[in-house]
Amino acid sequence: MEESLKAFDKIDEDRKNALKHLSHFIQDEARLHSIVNLNFICTHNSRRSQFAELAANIAAFYYGLNHIHSYSGGTEVTALHHNALKAMRRLGCEIEISSVIDDNPRNTIHFSNSTSSIQFSKLYYEALKTDERFIAVMTCGEADSNCPIVVGATSRISLTYDDPKSSDGTDMASLIYDQRLFQILTEILYSFSLLS
Repeated sequence: MEESLKAFDKIDEDRKNALKHLSHFIQDEARLHSIVNLNFICTHNSRRSQFAELAANIAAFYYGLNHIHSYSGGTEVTALHHNALKAMRRLGCEIEISSVIDDNPRNTIHFSNSTSSIQFSKLYYEALKTDERFIAVMTCGEADSNCPIVVGATSRISLTYDDPKSSDGTDMASLIYDQRLFQILTEILYSFSLLS
């Protein structure tokens, strides 16, 4: 995580503007309600949205932002991809499988004995209770373009990332997944740093 904190100056200005936009949405929601729910949405909820959920949980813990709760979901259900889990382990997470439903393991993910979450692939509208407010953060271009309206979202922001899936089955998979997780963690930490 220390490397991510040192990499804020490597985020380009256009990207910083998008991350500042996310911070403003969070601040606006926090003014109205005591809890801010972020729902990171991608098509399969198997890689990028899962990385973003983990990164937001880490960032909220690091900055003491206990009012920010993070979730993820997709427009389809698959499973949290094994290459994504491996990247999380290389980051320093401990992962336990708590149960498996329809080939979709529920993974308890612990980071530095300080924060944990249960992550698995689910539809975005199943990530939270139906009456809970949330900010939709679109992490992939396909879900972003196919969901111009996210039912139940109070706000919607596009924060898309390149899909590491293209490296699956290659010698570059570990590197590409690690780079994507690093990018997402760095950017979420930057966005949350503006809130503390």
